[in-house]
Amino acid sequence: MKEILMKGDTLGKSIYQAAIEAGFDNCGIISLDDMIPYETRLQERIEKVPESKAFYEGIYTNANIKKCYPWAKSLVICTIWYGKYRYPKNLQNKYAKGFFLSYESDKSTKLYKQTQSLNTWFDKQGIRWSNKKIYGLRYAAMQAGLGIIRRNNFFYDEKGSWLELVGFVIDQECRLYQNKQLRPCSPNCNLCIKNCPTRSLFAPYTMNPFKCISYCTTFGKGNIPKDVEENSFSTWIVGCDRCQDVCPYNRNDWDEDEDFPNLEELVPLLEPEILLKLSDEQLRNLIIPKTVGHIDTKDVETLRKNAIRFLKIQNKIH
Repeated sequence: MKEILMKGDTLGKSIYQAAIEAGFDNCGIISLDDMIPYETRLQERIEKVPESKAFYEGIYTNANIKKCYPWAKSLVICTIWYGKYRYPKNLQNKYAKGFFLSYESDKSTKLYKQTQSLNTWFDKQGIRWSNKKIYGLRYAAMQAGLGIIRRNNFFYDEKGSWLELVGFVIDQECRLYQNKQLRPCSPNCNLCIKNCPTRSLFAPYTMNPFKCISYCTTFGKGNIPKDVEENSFSTWIVGCDRCQDVCPYNRNDWDEDEDFPNLEELVPLLEPEILLKLSDEQLRNLIIPKTVGHIDTKDVETLRKNAIRFLKIQNKIH
């Protein structure tokens, strides 16, 4: 374990305890200097996949936390394990689990309200904080020793990749490093690459984001790149979990005992035939919030376009 010798180590442990009490599963705290190599990684991605420049440059602009938050001194990274929930069969292989099992997808739930208590704790301690537009949380979580990034680009702890990462920049100097000793991916394993439907992921840690089904069905507004076959989208309507589902380090049948709050009653509305019948208002109020900021409220046609594509591929419409 990295030694906690910094001045703020006592504060770091207090923040960790507050995070656990707020419903997070784990927490680490790093120096902003620990994030400097992240900018280099982004540049390397652009060099490997030049056509991804427009995508990564948007992230690169905000990657320098010190520039975005001149007052910040440390980065707190918290994790939430959503693999504990049962995921309805009718949503599997259609809707990405990271969207519909996100703690932010329903702000009326007990879990969401509980996590907000960490914000209150920061306020009571007189700690200035922000959790807006913090990029590179997978890299930050790795730097904090909470786990590793595997060949499919996702962050993993000992349970797998079904994790939500939440970051806070704070104006206090403190550290809390952990040391998760996880077995790295085998250099001979290419299951995630082999199973990527659109070949967006075409080498370890290397992808063209514009070909990713998750991008196309959300930020990409349902549009399909010219060099991607429509049928490669298969059954996916919003998002894609394929590279995570096939990973040997993810073992989950999604038939757990705990239901995610208020999700089951939404399942009938997510059937593509029904989705197409929903009004703009219903899509904005009921469905789009589940995409956790990946589909804008004005882009209701994205959902309809995705549903039509699904039905076309399944030969249910012509």
